[in-house]
Amino acid sequence: MSLRIFMWDPNGHGVPDLAGDCSFGLERYRSELWGSSAVRRVGAEVIPRLAVGGELFVGHADLQALEEEARRIGDASESIAADVFDESDPGRRAVIVRGRDGVNVYDAWGGKNPSESIVRYVENLIRAIDLARQVGCGICIW
Repeated sequence: MSLRIFMWDPNGHGVPDLAGDCSFGLERYRSELWGSSAVRRVGAEVIPRLAVGGELFVGHADLQALEEEARRIGDASESIAADVFDESDPGRRAVIVRGRDGVNVYDAWGGKNPSESIVRYVENLIRAIDLARQVGCGICIW
């Protein structure tokens, strides 16, 4: 199972589905990545709540704070990845491609390395936040 980003309206009004990639990592990333001390060190408070389990709901009024947090994580992706991921063990769902210039490791969602994957998930979240602002709703990650 994997984490996904959804549109959410606490008033129960219909909201559009997110188009394109709405992934936010593997299920194990709840605690191993998003709940890690490396993510908390950049000042993240909302996203680490995923480590508790269940869904993470963020209302429209809190989207700005969530975006700022996501951008800090994206900016620190290399240091976070270095703290969290063991490059010698890319994970059981990784695809390893051997190219002429060496070995490239791709995670389950297509990142060439852990920091690239973090950036991709953060970009997915920021895109969802932008759409949620336009629609006037919040988002949910589960």
